[in-house]
Amino acid sequence: MGDLPTGTITLLFTDIEGSTQLLQRLGERYAELLNECRTLLRTAFHTYHGQEVDAQGDAMFAVFARASDALEASVAAQRELALHSWPGAEAVRVRMCVLNTNSQCHRWHCPILPTSPNLLHSRALHPWRFFFSVRRQRGPSSS
Repeated sequence: MGDLPTGTITLLFTDIEGSTQLLQRLGERYAELLNECRTLLRTAFHTYHGQEVDAQGDAMFAVFARASDALEASVAAQRELALHSWPGAEAVRVRMCVLNTNSQCHRWHCPILPTSPNLLHSRALHPWRFFFSVRRQRGPSSS
């Protein structure tokens, strides 16, 4: 992995909705579904200049230098996910959370990570919608 962006960055978190139920229905074929999903997401991250930071289970985390790139990657990924033919003819929905922050993000430490994954599991999130959370940090006072 190359150097991650610093300064104002945009984080993109994803997770597959209902992954436990998908696993139960598909059994061993779930691994194929997960690989295909990750490939589609990674392609979108890469196409729009994002860098994958982590992938655990059905969740992924990428960082972008520009918010517009993260949003474009999200839209492109959702389109590809919707058009894809999934194992078992399943409907796969991926929740996405985009956060813009003034943080430095390093491979093993990102200051806002402890609370961010909880955003993806919020009951307020509906499939096929993006949840946006803008976190503004105060800079030095201009007065």
